[in-house]
Amino acid sequence: MDTNQFLAALAGKIDRREQLEELLEVAYQRVYGTTFAREGTVLGNHGRYWKVDHLCSVVRSAFRGLSLDRDPSLAMALRVHEQAWWAVREHLRCFLGVYEMPSEVLWNRQHLPWWVGVHQSKDDPTLVAYTPDAAMGERDARVKIALGRLLRKFNPTMPDAELASLEAAYRGDLSDEIEFITDEAALVGAYLQGPSSCMSRNSAYFGLPEGQHPAQVYAGAPGVALAVLRDGNGRVNARALTYVNPSDPNDKRYLRLYGDTARLERRLRRRGFVCKSFVGVKLRAIPVRDQAPSDPQNYLAPYLDGAGGSNNGESYMLTPDRQFLEVISQDERLRLAANFPHSAVSGAETHGTVRLRPGPSDTAICPLTGLEYSPRRQSPRYAVRQNGELVRAAHIPEDYNCHYFAAVDGRLLRVPGPSGVPTFVAPRATSSTPLVDNEATRIHQGFVRLDPELYADGPAWALQSKTTEVEHDGRARRVLLADCVLWCSQGAAGVWLRQAYFKTWTPPEGALRVYRVNNMRTFVPAGTETVKLDNGQLAVRGLHDITQLWDGSWALTHLVGTRTIGGVRVALKKGRAFNALEVTRSEWWREHARGRILSVARHKWETLPVSMSADARLDRACAFALLVVMGLTWVKSGEHAKVCTSAYPYEFAAPFESHLAGWKQIAEQASAQDVVKAAAGLYLAETLAQWLEEQTQALSVERAMREAQAEAYAVAA
Repeated sequence: MDTNQFLAALAGKIDRREQLEELLEVAYQRVYGTTFAREGTVLGNHGRYWKVDHLCSVVRSAFRGLSLDRDPSLAMALRVHEQAWWAVREHLRCFLGVYEMPSEVLWNRQHLPWWVGVHQSKDDPTLVAYTPDAAMGERDARVKIALGRLLRKFNPTMPDAELASLEAAYRGDLSDEIEFITDEAALVGAYLQGPSSCMSRNSAYFGLPEGQHPAQVYAGAPGVALAVLRDGNGRVNARALTYVNPSDPNDKRYLRLYGDTARLERRLRRRGFVCKSFVGVKLRAIPVRDQAPSDPQNYLAPYLDGAGGSNNGESYMLTPDRQFLEVISQDERLRLAANFPHSAVSGAETHGTVRLRPGPSDTAICPLTGLEYSPRRQSPRYAVRQNGELVRAAHIPEDYNCHYFAAVDGRLLRVPGPSGVPTFVAPRATSSTPLVDNEATRIHQGFVRLDPELYADGPAWALQSKTTEVEHDGRARRVLLADCVLWCSQGAAGVWLRQAYFKTWTPPEGALRVYRVNNMRTFVPAGTETVKLDNGQLAVRGLHDITQLWDGSWALTHLVGTRTIGGVRVALKKGRAFNALEVTRSEWWREHARGRILSVARHKWETLPVSMSADARLDRACAFALLVVMGLTWVKSGEHAKVCTSAYPYEFAAPFESHLAGWKQIAEQASAQDVVKAAAGLYLAETLAQWLEEQTQALSVERAMREAQAEAYAVAA
């Protein structure tokens, strides 16, 4: 017996405990793949029990999706007593749907005991049936009775008002009456005034013009209606979207329920509706008003519920005629996103609008083979014809055995094609696969088309970085930079103005030709101040990016490097040999070095505290200048100064009695290791000695003045 037979037998009639045991064993074997074994045997006051709690979840998931929440004790353990088997049988019939249970009133265990199996009578739906005692339970017989009388029997003290309320609720649950709304205004009103959801908001919330609402797409859609129930005041208290297939009246579906879900669900099921996805249903495609026409456009699109709950991946696709939003599966949306961008979008969005362009048709003809195919279900591939034309084909001919790269929607894709397709080579190509020589691929690789009149016999394409647009014969033309002449003139504020012309243009008389700018022949007006570059060409400061070297010559900045010699940054031509000793002997270097060493020494002199003696301040200032400019470290120790440098592995001492002699000795001792540093250090020593002498004389004069003032004060006293 398979699972279907098990369900059929269970739904038909359970009249023996042994039959239920047999059916449960088959189901357990079917689901778990192992033999069912009784377990948890318990001996109690009520006799021998057996436990089948493992199969409760199987029954729940396999039989019509009913929930065990109605009776939690059954979900924990189903224990069947030998004497009370008839009561368990009746309960299972109610729980598994063998008996009709059209109202929550019948599930109310506070008023009706579970073991009597109260259910709707099959002979008379206005009455209920139940098993009153064990004798009738053994005979599998039932008694028909009015619900009110049965409630009074089990609840003799129940107030009449409560009993009448339960009877009214039961009669209301027996009704199949449902209001189906298809009118646009009434449908939107049911959303706005009924149970709350993400779509029960006004137009302003979605940023829509007045009179437009996302729910309008349901009104007038083929087979779609909004099923609603109303309370005593006429207010909508339950709603659900429904669909009846115009081609198949037996195809009845409903989606998520809102509000009084149990009552509406029972009525829908009695009318033959099943909870099922809306995939394949077509809703109205309504463009958003007051928007600029474009492709794609904005369309109204409400949040699309799934079968019995939130969105399960269902999406919207705009049909080719722009008339409908067809509900499609998530797999199809992903496939369309790869082959037809912006034609489909997820239905899980809550902002009320989507931006779409028309999707593919159901059938199409392959442009290469002429065979019919479905673009929605068979993903076409890009291929290139022998003339370089790119097409989307579902079937690739056998002779398309070569591969090329071509630009598609801004991406470079590998596509098949026949031999002989025109190709080109792009700069900095990362693959050996040739590129299809068509406009889209050329543009993707940074090429632009040159003016066909000026280049009738020349190249048709060129890299955009090597071209410019000039005015020629009264209109703009795209030409090569190498074929341009650049005229530069200074404006009123001293800013250089540049104007490019085609090579046939003639510069004004007397114009000076200078170094090329942007790879174009460049001219400036006569009388413009120029400098000569080291390559012999003329350049203009402010127009060209140039730098003056240490020897007074000029060079392009990107060809110039720097090096520090004796604390001075020296500009040198890259790749050109130079004599560092010659640099240190030049007047240019000496002026810069003198300024730097004296600036450092003076700064240190001014920052030292005045409480120090003048000689100590001078010593410290000179040492600090040597430290900064030459990169040496000065340490005073007694009557000597230790000067250390990372360039030499040893220390050399200089007597501090004579500053000039000390610095000379340092320079002479370093000369064996670094001639340039020795020359620089010697010059710095001479500079510092001269500065020290000047400062010493000034201090002597200042000291003499203070002594004269002190003597004058003493005489006056």
